[in-house]
Amino acid sequence: MMFWVLVAALTVVTILALALPLLRPPAPTSRSAGAGSPGTDPALGVYRDQLREIERDIQQGHLAEDQARAARLEVAHRLLAADREAPAPVAPAPTGSGRRLALVLAVALPAAALAVYLPLGHPGLPSQPLADRDLAHTPSPARIEAAVARLAATMKAHPEDLQGWLLLGRSYGKMERYAEAADAMRHAATLAPDNAVVTSSFGEALVGATNGIVGDEARQAFETTLAHDPHDFRARYYLALAHNQAGDPKGALEGWTALAADSPADAPWLPSLRDDIRQVAQSLHLDPDAAIPKPRPADSAAETGGGPEGGAASPPGGSGDAGPGAADVAAAAAMTPDQRTQMIGAMVARLAARLKEQPDDADGWLKLGRAYTVLGQSDQAIDALDHASQVAPGRADALAALGEALQSRGDPGAAPSPRFLAVMRRLLAVAPDNRQALWFLGLDAAPGDPAGARALWQRLLAQLPPNSPDYAMVRDRLAALPKSGG
Repeated sequence: MMFWVLVAALTVVTILALALPLLRPPAPTSRSAGAGSPGTDPALGVYRDQLREIERDIQQGHLAEDQARAARLEVAHRLLAADREAPAPVAPAPTGSGRRLALVLAVALPAAALAVYLPLGHPGLPSQPLADRDLAHTPSPARIEAAVARLAATMKAHPEDLQGWLLLGRSYGKMERYAEAADAMRHAATLAPDNAVVTSSFGEALVGATNGIVGDEARQAFETTLAHDPHDFRARYYLALAHNQAGDPKGALEGWTALAADSPADAPWLPSLRDDIRQVAQSLHLDPDAAIPKPRPADSAAETGGGPEGGAASPPGGSGDAGPGAADVAAAAAMTPDQRTQMIGAMVARLAARLKEQPDDADGWLKLGRAYTVLGQSDQAIDALDHASQVAPGRADALAALGEALQSRGDPGAAPSPRFLAVMRRLLAVAPDNRQALWFLGLDAAPGDPAGARALWQRLLAQLPPNSPDYAMVRDRLAALPKSGG
């Protein structure tokens, strides 16, 4: 009953809103007739759209508050000026036909509404779930293609823009244009050869471009990744896959089981990784279920492979990174490199603000440090990664990232700093087989303690592929150590 009372009340209000203007006596005019109204003046519509665009830019972090205030004042000034110049409309005088139309509306509108609702309506029907409604207004494929094409053209004009190449590569990957994704990521890897996130993404793009085959260039990219971040899940997966593709299932099994043991229990890639382990174990006539190790608890997992926003690594064997949305690509395509960097900087600033409220979030500090590294802000990166290593002193990935940041800030030919070496000692205590720590601590020990250097480098050499350039370099260093040192 209450439903019909509300319907009747709303119907009366609607009829009055439509009928009263038809019954109202004419108003005197102050301006000449024949001009358009302010509500329909195209210039006024443009200014109002500009005001709405300013508000959107503020929400997306594209405009600072002082810039937005100045822009609002300028647009408002033009809007008021245009409104003063636009002539007001002249109200038409009501006639007998207006009164007859009001009467027809009062009778016909409720009758038409009931005629439609009674056979179809159901007042007790639950509302449609929000998830089932089309609220996203996803741009069409043609618009996405156009946005990516604009971004590609922008990158030709600004080839030094690292963030632009990363965005373009991920966009091509989402569109399954893998060869173009690999080319874009190659540009990014050239600009940031020491960034594990970038080189790992480049390697994965190369695998996509070769239909899942881990070729020499991809393998080199993944080995470079592990030299800077030994815990990168993506690089570890694909290097094990390379063993399997080269006819070495035992090497693949060793790599994948180690990866499964290091993965958090809720890692999205674990189901597919376990399937790979079962298949290769069966080929070696081993118990498939016994070959699968237990993963680490989810709360102690090392988050690796994130981008500027701090996202998780892609699942091995697939792309867990959903990549930028169509709106992100469209917005970035219209930006200059400086504007794009400002957009990413705003996102990083929000993460930094959250960590002030949650200072014990080791994963958050690690994400922030990696984001600062990508932005080239080395001091901020070191500070954030130092926080991560203090909050979680047993996290090898945090110590490795801190060491990498300290190393990249120093001069390429300079000796490692005492602070860097101290971090490497902490890292080796947590991860005794860490290649980065074994190498640099061996370099530090070689002049005064050749026996200690030999012990470290022999442990390192045992982990390297015999045909790799790193293996040859470490072997030569070992040969050059004085024999009298042990």
